[in-house]
Amino acid sequence: MDKNKLLSKVGLLCIKLTSDYRRDTLWKLSRIIDQTGGSSKDIELKKKELETNFDIGSFIVDCDNRKYFKIVQILDEDEYKLHAFVGFADGVVYKPRNDHSANRKLGWDLDLCIRVCDWRGFYLNKDPK
Repeated sequence: MDKNKLLSKVGLLCIKLTSDYRRDTLWKLSRIIDQTGGSSKDIELKKKELETNFDIGSFIVDCDNRKYFKIVQILDEDEYKLHAFVGFADGVVYKPRNDHSANRKLGWDLDLCIRVCDWRGFYLNKDPK
């Protein structure tokens, strides 16, 4: 697969993951507001932050690797969380074993991941039998 085409598909996966994160977080905040009967300053601030700041919670592609594209989530200003690896050669999505290597025992098709992804990474787990 062409590396530029693969990069655009990985970017599409990042967009889907980011929109899923924002949708889920805004839904949680609205449920908290409904259950408490009103909103506090902290909840309103978090909601406003999600609506205006596109950095927090966003998923981005890190291309500084020899074998993989890394998909990472921005948590705060200087913190990030590794979400997945995508192989350059075959376009297979792998769950991370640690910050530097992928778990190559189980891989997923990139097109399938784009259709069924969730921001928590449940789609990268092995299917139960």
